[in-house]
Amino acid sequence: MLLPENSEFASLSTIVGERLIAVQFVMDYLKLNFDAAEMTILSPVQVSISGIEFRSFQAGFRDQICSLIGSKVLEASGVKEKCLKLKFAEDTSVCISLRPEDREGPEAVMFETKSGTKWSVW
Repeated sequence: MLLPENSEFASLSTIVGERLIAVQFVMDYLKLNFDAAEMTILSPVQVSISGIEFRSFQAGFRDQICSLIGSKVLEASGVKEKCLKLKFAEDTSVCISLRPEDREGPEAVMFETKSGTKWSVW
């Protein structure tokens, strides 16, 4: 899904068609590395695979999010103060909370292209 250029979430179009190449667990946050960008996630994440949900740092979450390494992002979208959604396959998605009550600080997600040409903070 391509987002309008003036959309608050337009920078996400950079990762559509790109592979998730690494998942890093750093203390109490998560980093997702794609072919062309990196996403630092400071709020709760939910992985949904075939209707089964796995929430941040609960049993099974790490295995499920790491199972996406090598998968291509088919769609990327966002809803202000709700979530960022990355779709990997018909029945597989990652939802990152943008809800104010889920934040530990002012940022929920930081996104940067590896070329440094796009930078977004939600």
